[in-house]
Amino acid sequence: MNAKTPTPHPPSDPAPFDRRELLRFLGLGAAAGTLPSCVWRSAANGGRVAFVDADGSPSWTPLATPLPTGGQRGAPAAFEVRDELLLPAGFVAEPLALWGEDFAGPDGRVEFGYNADFIGVVPLAGSRDEFFVVVNHEYISARPWLQGYEAVTGRKLPLEWRNDPAAQRELARLALADLGVTILHCRQRADGGFEVLRESRRHRRISGVDPRTPTHNNCSGGVTPWGHVLSCEENVQDYVSEFVDAAGEPLARERKLFAEVGRSESFDEPLEFEGLGACLEAPQDGRDFGWVCCIDPAVGELRKLRALGRFRHENVALRCEAGRPLAAYMGDDRRGGHVWKFVSANVVERVDDPANARLFDEGVLFAARLHRDGRGEWLALDPSTPLARPEPQHLGGGHLWLPDRRLDESGRPRGGHVAVGAPGARHAELPAQEWVQSIQRFCGKEFERCTLGDLVFAPGWVTPQARREFELRVLRLDAYAFANAIGATPSARPEDLELHPHDASVFIAFSDAVSTSKDGSPDVRVFPGARARDSRRYGVIVRLEEFGGAPDARTFRWSPFAASGELHEGGAGLACPDNLAFDRDGNLWVLTDMPGASVNGAVSREGASAPGTDGFVGVFGSSALYMIPTRGPRAGQAHCFALGPAECELCGVTFSPDGRTLLLAVQHPGEQNGTRGRHAPAEVERELLIADANGTLVRQIRKVPLGSNWPARELGQPPRPGVVCIRRV
Repeated sequence: MNAKTPTPHPPSDPAPFDRRELLRFLGLGAAAGTLPSCVWRSAANGGRVAFVDADGSPSWTPLATPLPTGGQRGAPAAFEVRDELLLPAGFVAEPLALWGEDFAGPDGRVEFGYNADFIGVVPLAGSRDEFFVVVNHEYISARPWLQGYEAVTGRKLPLEWRNDPAAQRELARLALADLGVTILHCRQRADGGFEVLRESRRHRRISGVDPRTPTHNNCSGGVTPWGHVLSCEENVQDYVSEFVDAAGEPLARERKLFAEVGRSESFDEPLEFEGLGACLEAPQDGRDFGWVCCIDPAVGELRKLRALGRFRHENVALRCEAGRPLAAYMGDDRRGGHVWKFVSANVVERVDDPANARLFDEGVLFAARLHRDGRGEWLALDPSTPLARPEPQHLGGGHLWLPDRRLDESGRPRGGHVAVGAPGARHAELPAQEWVQSIQRFCGKEFERCTLGDLVFAPGWVTPQARREFELRVLRLDAYAFANAIGATPSARPEDLELHPHDASVFIAFSDAVSTSKDGSPDVRVFPGARARDSRRYGVIVRLEEFGGAPDARTFRWSPFAASGELHEGGAGLACPDNLAFDRDGNLWVLTDMPGASVNGAVSREGASAPGTDGFVGVFGSSALYMIPTRGPRAGQAHCFALGPAECELCGVTFSPDGRTLLLAVQHPGEQNGTRGRHAPAEVERELLIADANGTLVRQIRKVPLGSNWPARELGQPPRPGVVCIRRV
């Protein structure tokens, strides 16, 4: 059994900040120590066997990129973008599973889903060379999915879905069936490669219309030391209703509808669908989505971890140490989203004990407050935590989304969110002082005496004994807005978080610091790039370390590790860091995810493509995988290991346990233009102004494919998202 420890109380003032401790953390003092062997980190599942030399240098020649990186100082005058997965010489990528492939299953065939993302590798008990490979399927890229569905699956889509609600429901069912999670039974060969045991009965599928526990928008995740997989539901607001009222009930006025997004004169097919889960015959309850899911791959069971909060989960990284509480670090992938930590109420007894799965059921959920001087503290999402006066003037966009507790015509609280803004803010609905006054009216007391629990409306049937649990349930349902209400720091799209395998410091990929979005924006005191008119806007990787080294610490320190942007402005030569992974030696592997419409676009560095705009992202080239050493002579330098096919995002980087194989997902190839060759031309030339390492501008002609045929390499063939295994040959 797991021993009981006291539940943490809401935070008090942080301990005084020790400058010597900060200098040590920033690498200006003594080197950080290593963790005891009893600590397990989900990221430490790789090695240096095939990929990195002992001093942190790449054991391969980095790929040439269209702009300078750490190992490439010049900018080429011509660059050809290839509709291929490019790797250094001496490596090969073998497809493991592609969209539409089918395998045996316990109750018929199992079909591999669309838009692969996270990849988890779980050893089979009692076997040295067999594994479960668990793959998330995130969302539908409507254009290539519609164009290729019949050719890939052999099934027809409803043709009149635009004007027929019944056909829309069938289209939504087919799309959601292509999402969720696939569990594959695989074997590692003697050469290090992986292959699916196609006729094994261990393959399983959990989809967006699964009759037991549907799941969709599954983005990143993690693997536990006891052999479960954590799968994170991210942008569920695109498919189901997001908002709840003050009692945690669905908000009727925010009903989600089926819609097409991004149609143009050039294409009949849209770029995206919205409301897929809302237009089913029995519309999905949005409150059932937006969670971390725990999956036992051996039996295919999935359960949703409600204590970890409902928001746009990117991933989860675990710190599991015998004799201490379990800590789960998470990111909320939205502009203005938060960094989160869950600390279990009970402690771990044995790291590999399957009973540890129950540690997720009880504990405290915290949101981070970061200070500009490198300090930070964790704020408890607890009914007793006091509210903080909103300060939207410090946010890049000037507005902050908060719980709406204004009263409607019937005298009931409205529910949902309201944009509370500084004077002149573009998207503000309510001045900060008016929001404070609305809270005072709702709570019936001075604002300084109000707590999170006061914002919850408990119906009469809730007994005094059950009130705290009811309040916690509502707070977790709408965690993002309630975290804003207690002063957690809105940040620059926190995506992947991973633990360094040597010191358990947490590395966080903040993907961009855009300030113009209605969705939200970061605090410019912490993320100054939010108002920068240069390439600093395109994200930063931050390192966070708990004070005292304990997983349940209430304070921490943080500092930037690597910045996006051009080399001459202090960047690493990449943009929009997303997925992260560490190999066993502590080298950081970084995948990039840039706005699709801007990738490899023309850049004049003026107007809509000036530095600091979305259009400027075009200079950075295709989605790529970089290795950044965290020590040695090349520490902090980005070395390009892989360039993705046209219009794709590379996701899910993970290493096999022996370090010989790297698994990678190729997501949404051809997302903007669909099947390459379906519409002429198949490629175009674009002109860009690129800065070399010294800031000198170079005029570059870039040849860019329109759409994709990956992996077929044949015009007219539909692109097929999937997973590849990369090994040295």
